[in-house]
Amino acid sequence: MKWLDRKTCRIPILRLTAALLLALIATFPAAALPRDVRLRVLKAAVRLGPIIDIQEGAARTRRALTWGSGSIISPTGLILTNAHVIDTSQLEVPYNARVVPGVFAVYITTQSDQPPVVSYIAEAVVVSQELDLAVLQITTRANGDAVTPSQLSLPYVAIGDSDQLEAGDNIYIIGYPGIGGETVTFTAGVVSGFTSEGGVNRAWIKTDAAISGGNSGGTCVDDAGLLVGVPTQVGRGGVGENPQYVDCRPLADTNGNGVLDNGDVCVPVGGFINALRPIALAKPLIAQAQQRLAASPAPTYYPTPTPNRTPAANRTASPTRTPLRSPTPLPQPTPTTLVAARGVQVVGTILDAYTGWPIPGALFVVLRPGITYAAWETDEDIYTYARADSLGTFALPDLLMRGKSYTLAAGLRGYMPVYQDGVEINAQTPDIVEITVRLQGQN
Repeated sequence: MKWLDRKTCRIPILRLTAALLLALIATFPAAALPRDVRLRVLKAAVRLGPIIDIQEGAARTRRALTWGSGSIISPTGLILTNAHVIDTSQLEVPYNARVVPGVFAVYITTQSDQPPVVSYIAEAVVVSQELDLAVLQITTRANGDAVTPSQLSLPYVAIGDSDQLEAGDNIYIIGYPGIGGETVTFTAGVVSGFTSEGGVNRAWIKTDAAISGGNSGGTCVDDAGLLVGVPTQVGRGGVGENPQYVDCRPLADTNGNGVLDNGDVCVPVGGFINALRPIALAKPLIAQAQQRLAASPAPTYYPTPTPNRTPAANRTASPTRTPLRSPTPLPQPTPTTLVAARGVQVVGTILDAYTGWPIPGALFVVLRPGITYAAWETDEDIYTYARADSLGTFALPDLLMRGKSYTLAAGLRGYMPVYQDGVEINAQTPDIVEITVRLQGQN
């Protein structure tokens, strides 16, 4: 039976007795983040920082600074962070140094009790100053060797559905706050509520989870270990159009000049409700970044402004946020703009086979090339996956590479899972494949 029909691109209903898919994608996770999930998310949380060239006599050295946090959101090296994390206009450097434009150091944690190590260099692909969000792509290793994104196989955190969050739900924050040492920091809290802005009901997620400076751009996951938010304006007494800092002071040598002074990043401290950007607002930017990379494998450099030489005493403590102006959430990019794709974008809908109604929360999973459904044992076998939203729609966060074969599967607790091994992505496969999955309920 042909699984991907080019006319309808529908998945036939396969009656399976295997329980493995249901076990891995259960929709009722434990109240606390399981240890294996927590360790996986910790590895996907990265530290980011600008790179500066320093001229000392005839010698020139290059130094990576620590600046903020980010999340690896695909095994191919896509990183989600804040726009202000990659904005170096407020960075003051010594007279004999300059900021290397458009590139940022990526620090990876291999052990939670050890500081992260500069492992890769990333470049910005899409930046939204309005949302204060940015998507980067890893392009080289720290030594300058180019990388092939499809061969990276990096640990990553999958995208969740922030629209399903409710007040009182558990959330977990992972990042590098710049206080209390250089190692990754994990804190937990609950969703305290939501704040609207510019007509967007969930422009901000409020939480009591402890977030300090340096966590900006970091990782916020739910009980299933899915990315649901980005710590964006840390330490805010107010959110939306009225940000207020309870206390803000330099606590770490963030510009690397060996002196702790007003030239270092201001770190908000104290007791307050913190704010997160919901992942729903980042999804269009992620899709746009994937399209740009598919059309042009080399990212376009983010234009880094000339460093601000304004005296530190006259500078504001933090970049000013532009409030949302859109009366509705940003629209999804039009997928038909994708040209000369290196891979295939898979989008679709998951429906109840009997009622035709959407199935929110159902998962569509792609296993790594060479892994069959029967051989699937751990999360490490997963190449990428997406969860259906309230309309049953999903979009895989990663392109399927041409010249490879994958196992595709879908399921949800209470439904019979479906799968197909050996789905080949070749030169004739359309750049965008739309799939309708119909799941049959278990009796």
